[in-house]
Amino acid sequence: MNETVTAPRPVDEIDLPVLPRFGPRDPARFEILREARERHWLARSEGGFTVLRYPEVVAMHRDARFVNGGNVSLRRAGITDERFLSRRPNPFLRAEGADHKRLRKLVAAAFSVRGAEKHRAFMRAEIDRMIDRVAAAGRAELIEDLFDPFPTAVICELLGTPREDWQLFFGWTRDIFQIYTGDVGASMDRILAAHQELDQYVEELIEKRRRVPGDDLLTELIQAEEAGDRLSTEELQSIVEAVLLAGTDTTRTQLGITLATVLQHPDQLAKLQGDPSLIPGAVEESLRFLSSVGGQPRYVPEETAFKDVIFPADTLLQTNFVSANVDPLIWGDDAERFDVSRKPTAGNGQLTFGIGRHICLGASIARVELEEMLATILWRMPNIAIDGGVEWRAQAGAGMWGAERFPVTFAPSTPAIQDREFA
Repeated sequence: MNETVTAPRPVDEIDLPVLPRFGPRDPARFEILREARERHWLARSEGGFTVLRYPEVVAMHRDARFVNGGNVSLRRAGITDERFLSRRPNPFLRAEGADHKRLRKLVAAAFSVRGAEKHRAFMRAEIDRMIDRVAAAGRAELIEDLFDPFPTAVICELLGTPREDWQLFFGWTRDIFQIYTGDVGASMDRILAAHQELDQYVEELIEKRRRVPGDDLLTELIQAEEAGDRLSTEELQSIVEAVLLAGTDTTRTQLGITLATVLQHPDQLAKLQGDPSLIPGAVEESLRFLSSVGGQPRYVPEETAFKDVIFPADTLLQTNFVSANVDPLIWGDDAERFDVSRKPTAGNGQLTFGIGRHICLGASIARVELEEMLATILWRMPNIAIDGGVEWRAQAGAGMWGAERFPVTFAPSTPAIQDREFA
């Protein structure tokens, strides 16, 4: 795997491995990525290039010359409707350099680990409430009964929105995420309408919180100040929408992936049932082993030399978290094995939440959601088993993927809620 360090050469002159198209659950995915990763840290792939190894993925995300490639990626995926592409860019998601650093500094406290922990009791109670509805039946459709409504409920609770409005948010996120389906053209009117309605709702909510502060995340963001600097209405709106969109479908899909992975590894399920203190580690391991997000697009607007490669201007790359998360340079020879008792490597964690300046803002909140859901299901649904099979949705391009249907059976129980601790 170790290559001789040479002077950078134009990427078109380098003999790179070529990645075939394959799905996130393809049994051959680890073998395909391993063979390519052993040849070079970079591979040719559909639509551009893919970064395969952990050190290069991390370095590229920390290199300011490589910027967010979201819109470029959408265009090259065939999304050309200018009504969508010309929408006001999200200042938080698209900001770079000093602007991005300023925004992250202002909101850091609101999204800290301590901030996320404040909401653990609400999450636990909400999951219990959802499980109460199916406990006596001894069967559930986890996507419909738990995984769909839960992340939206959490984000809405964080923002302090009335419970009667939660269904609105669920509908808006469902429609907006049609952008990652294979038939975007037919869904574009619905996508744009959802964006417009969400924009209006959030703007009105910001004005309400400015007049009457509450005990919620939005009020914290409004009151956030750094050296006399505060967030503008547009910036607040962009952060709220970023949290809503990034914190719903990604969490929903990862909930299904995490539970499916645990249930499909009976030896690891037994470990968790015997020692619930392993739950946080199991969440990290599930994010490493199989995640709902395969990577992130990076874009170089100007000719750029990186490691031993020179990329021409207007190059689009994908950093491949699936490959980097099983790189033996970091996790050793058993990197492709799912192990809930795996000890984290100092300074080298899983990359599913991203790395560097664009690391997921809501990572701490998502971790608590995943921990509470996994712990509560194992506690409240004894002898849980997949009922027939999980129905997986196809991945569209670099978009998210996850379960569409997840039927399970379990030992029926009463809806009585019991206290529990796993950490």
